[in-house]
This record gives sequence, structure tokens and C-alpha cells, in this order.
Amino acid sequence: MFVPMHTDNASAFIASRARPTLPSPAMRRELRRAAGLTVRDVADYHRVSGPTASRWESGKRHPGGQHLWRYAAFLDVLAETQTASPEEP
Repeated sequence: MFVPMHTDNASAFIASRARPTLPSPAMRRELRRAAGLTVRDVADYHRVSGPTASRWESGKRHPGGQHLWRYAAFLDVLAETQTASPEEP
């Protein structure tokens, strides 16, 4: 038997399945550099080649599947780290 979801639940379900959005290529580069990471570091973390990571960053290619979710989460962490206020001594 099909039981329709409440509208709020349906919206939450759909939102949880939406494709993540990536920041602009310029912001991707800025976040990586601010974290002191190289393109090679990003490639190693995501288990892809250096050229692939470079293309993702430049916007020439977009990661697909699980790479998209992982890369988006990776950039979110870098953004949160960058905007976090430094701890007081």
C-alpha cells in the first residue's frame, strides 16, 4: 500500500537526493591554496590522477558519481576550516 509522504518530508527527501553544487573554479583553487594543499594532494585524497583533479578544479571536467559527493564534501570542509575563527591562545 502506498502512503504519500507529508509535503515537508517529501521536500526533505528530495533535497537529500539533490546533486551537490560546487563552488566556482576560482573558489576551489582559493580554498585548496588556503589549506596549503597541492593539486597532487587533492588527487591523492580522491584517488584520481593529478590531471583529473586539476580539471575538476578548473571546471573543465566535473566529477561524477561518488566522486562528486566526496569532492563537494571535501570543499565544504575546506571552506568551513577557512572561515573558522582562530582559537584564542
